[in-house]
Amino acid sequence: MASKLLHWVILGPPSSGKGTVCERIAQNFGLQHLSSSHFLRENLKASTVGDTAKQYLQKDLLVPDHVITQLMVSELETRSTRNWLLDGFLRTLVQAESLNRICDVDLVISLNIPFVTLKDHLSRRWIHPSSRRVYNVDFNTPQVLGLMTSLVNHLSNKKMINLKQLLSSYGSTRMQQNQLWNYTRAEGFSTSSLGWRLTKYGLMFTHFSQTRSHLFNPKKHTEPTIGRTKKTWSFSQSCVLSWCPGQIRS
Repeated sequence: MASKLLHWVILGPPSSGKGTVCERIAQNFGLQHLSSSHFLRENLKASTVGDTAKQYLQKDLLVPDHVITQLMVSELETRSTRNWLLDGFLRTLVQAESLNRICDVDLVISLNIPFVTLKDHLSRRWIHPSSRRVYNVDFNTPQVLGLMTSLVNHLSNKKMINLKQLLSSYGSTRMQQNQLWNYTRAEGFSTSSLGWRLTKYGLMFTHFSQTRSHLFNPKKHTEPTIGRTKKTWSFSQSCVLSWCPGQIRS
């Protein structure tokens, strides 16, 4: 019997480590990590997104619902036969409802990170502008001599802007995340909550709780099968002991 396709979604405020967590989960379960920001950048290069989206992206603002939803639905429809982990899309109820219409989501993971932790994390994080590689001044410095200095000089003003944006948007982001959390639970998705704290070694996972007793969408009455799905069931119940808790870089 073939294993069921795995379609997972991760929720979390900006700078909460979604990309780092997704990378590790994708490696352990053979999932394709799908990032909405990656698709937006690729479509921007190819000039397939409209002028409205381009203006929002250039100002580091969130793209309107109808634009990002149309883009992501199109991308997901081409991956209907693959296992994937979705990052950066779902941000609103409109997006969640659109996703629910085109596919079955098996697991929703929510990153619950206190604001103080996010602020501390962001203040130590630097991004290389051309490659988009993420560094941390405490535990993940660049290997190229002199690159850290150029990053600090180039991004010192941008860092303060990001901190101000985080402060102003954190409340509304948390409210949206709570709405999504309630929606996914009401729709019968399996939901799990993960937290971390910042250490000198990187991000240390500190909390993982299962909030539903089942993994698969009851609307389809799908039962667990063997192989990869059995491992996934273990993930929902015991937090993949092979890698969590543990240290990862962000």
